[in-house]
Amino acid sequence: MTFTAHSPLCRILANVEFSADGCWIWTGKQTARGYGYIYLNRQKVQAHRLVYELLIGKLLHGTHHRCLNKACMNPWHMEDK
Repeated sequence: MTFTAHSPLCRILANVEFSADGCWIWTGKQTARGYGYIYLNRQKVQAHRLVYELLIGKLLHGTHHRCLNKACMNPWHMEDK
């Protein structure tokens, strides 16, 4: 996988602050429910889901934030219910 300055992962990481507890906190635009998002191919995409799919693989329905922080982008903080 190649990443350029305009790749989705680089665009997301430009809006992330790394916290001491391991969360990758989204600092960009958020939905009313607190989830980060970007536009990809003119479609609104939840950033945490995109990061998971780019770094780990397909995100299953029912996967949630283990850390309970909706602004967290760390894919290793996600788990199935």
